[in-house]
Amino acid sequence: MTADGNAPLADIERRWSTGGADLGDVATALRKQDFESANEQAEIVLRRARLATHVRNSKPSSAKTTPSGSLSSVSVFGPRSLSTFSWFDGDVSQNVGWSDCHQISGHSTQRSFVINRPLSAVPGTVWAPSRRSEPVPLVLLGHGGSGHRHSDRILSMADLVTSSGCAAVAIDGPFHGERVASPLTPAEYQGRMATEGLGRVLDRMADDWVATCDALAGAGIADRTRQAYFGLSMGTRFGLAAARALGSELKCAVFGKFGTQSITNPGLHAPDRVLNDASAITAPVLFHLQWDDEVFPRSGQLQLFDAFASPDKELHGFVGGHRRTPEHAPAIWHTFINRHMV
Repeated sequence: MTADGNAPLADIERRWSTGGADLGDVATALRKQDFESANEQAEIVLRRARLATHVRNSKPSSAKTTPSGSLSSVSVFGPRSLSTFSWFDGDVSQNVGWSDCHQISGHSTQRSFVINRPLSAVPGTVWAPSRRSEPVPLVLLGHGGSGHRHSDRILSMADLVTSSGCAAVAIDGPFHGERVASPLTPAEYQGRMATEGLGRVLDRMADDWVATCDALAGAGIADRTRQAYFGLSMGTRFGLAAARALGSELKCAVFGKFGTQSITNPGLHAPDRVLNDASAITAPVLFHLQWDDEVFPRSGQLQLFDAFASPDKELHGFVGGHRRTPEHAPAIWHTFINRHMV
């Protein structure tokens, strides 16, 4: 991010605070910011949050929900205003920036954070039970392709998880959410993953998940020894490597809508990696299969299910294509996680 690139955003910040800039000006300024390092990416994420504070506090009637990545802070950082992030270096090696903690329901609080890592800043959100006196079990929530950490499914699962006394956390995946200046199409983000090398992207995301767990344990929020993973489709693509990295600390996982075959970018076709990661996962697994999945064929999904090394695994099949999810499925996922975590 060059000095010249900083000037428009700083100017917009001043003009917005005095009523001299509208929401379109803010979104345009944010989209023009280029990330040249992890430090600068983290700075832009934080500046987006501060601009969102101006949107809510100064002109609440003009704030509109926008896709994640432009003025995504308006919607992504939740319904209440944020203060400037505070930074600390506790029991973890990464610098972590935290927003204020907000009560979002009768049983849970929400807090956003950014972990400043060498290769990329990691934007995340943690939801925790309102009443807790000690670290609680943690459920990692992986979003799907073209989604972000505050997608509808992530929010609904976070609500279910916290209602049972566990904490939930979601981070934006590579080339998604606050990791990019504006949303990418499936062809664009799949192309970027293929260009970087799928193996490197999987390893990077797994490391980001581990760093996230370390940060939440260091903050006294989560019990590092009791963790679960939930993620379908792209959430499974990244979740397999993450689950393997968590090792014995992983108590169970919910995967699905993914397999060894797909119609996605050929550069993302890595059946050997999929099967190798699955064969290292020994925690209980629930696998969600859409019987008529047109993106990840049934045979490839069954091959993945067979590869899990867990002696306790169950397969749930539902009629319909990739984008269909039965209304009662979240209750099945939640019950499975509860059985192994609470």
